[in-house]
Amino acid sequence: RFRTTRLEATHVNAWSNLALLYENNGRLDEAERVLNEARERVPHHGGFVSTLANVLAKQGRYDESEPFYKAAIEANPRSASLHGNLAVMYHRAGKLDEAEREYGLSLQLEPNNDLMKENLGKLVNEKNRRDNKKT
Repeated sequence: RFRTTRLEATHVNAWSNLALLYENNGRLDEAERVLNEARERVPHHGGFVSTLANVLAKQGRYDESEPFYKAAIEANPRSASLHGNLAVMYHRAGKLDEAEREYGLSLQLEPNNDLMKENLGKLVNEKNRRDNKKT
């Protein structure tokens, strides 16, 4: 026989793991639902905010994801990965100047992050191509 386990309101890791499971399997609507429910049930836990920002951004809902990224950064301003995630979101949204700023902040905090260096290089090339088309 199988028994189901009830997810307790305060089991933060369980909520996070369930949301990440949905996110990693492309079930973004379900991940968003779980994260919103988790935020209601455990409002003092800020870890859900950055995951929700990622889920929204993966759906192309950039304007909705931005305040969540900013809230996560406000709570943890020295997180290179949070600045990097915001940079990627800006880059995908076509906000290249904002993306460049956030990539730079991410690299100030973690100078040896090869992925951020690569992303910044792509962004600079994209901006150069854009600027060359204008002339």
